[in-house]
Amino acid sequence: SVSALDDSYVGSGAGSLAVTSGSGAIGIAVAVNIVSESTNVLNETRGTEIIVTDSILATTDGVMALLASTDTVMVAVAIGAAAAKTGSFAGSAAVNNSGIGTRINVNTGSTITSGTNFSAEAFNTGAYTAIAGGLAISTSSSGGAGGAGIGINLIDAEVSVAFDGSMNVTGDAVLGASGQQTLLVVALG
Repeated sequence: SVSALDDSYVGSGAGSLAVTSGSGAIGIAVAVNIVSESTNVLNETRGTEIIVTDSILATTDGVMALLASTDTVMVAVAIGAAAAKTGSFAGSAAVNNSGIGTRINVNTGSTITSGTNFSAEAFNTGAYTAIAGGLAISTSSSGGAGGAGIGINLIDAEVSVAFDGSMNVTGDAVLGASGQQTLLVVALG
């Protein structure tokens, strides 16, 4: 069996508090998480991948399995707060940006042989939470206050199995690709 596994947690938090007994308080907070595929020494961009090139993978009595799996959890939390007698503004932004693909590629020059079963499966799962809030307080009845929150999840997660090689399997053969993303955004102002 051959496996490529990426199990990651990325978190960020930001907060601000501005308080004055006079006028004009501004509180801004920004939390950003970004993960992307990397570039190797051959200048190829890669995610979580198994690449079989011009090779023979064989087993006579065991199951042959290729498994590529990415499981990402990202949490971004940003809270901005401001208080003033006559004017305040508070805002925040929380952003998650993920671009990790999960792939299996067996090229035409490769052969897979299994005396029993064979599977090539790619899974990309993730949970993305962006929470942003802005609380502004004016203590004067003639003052103004404003709050804003922006939450963003940008997910681009390709999942694929490309099998162009030859296969000699005695039992069952399974090729599968699955992606399941859970996104939650909470923004208050």
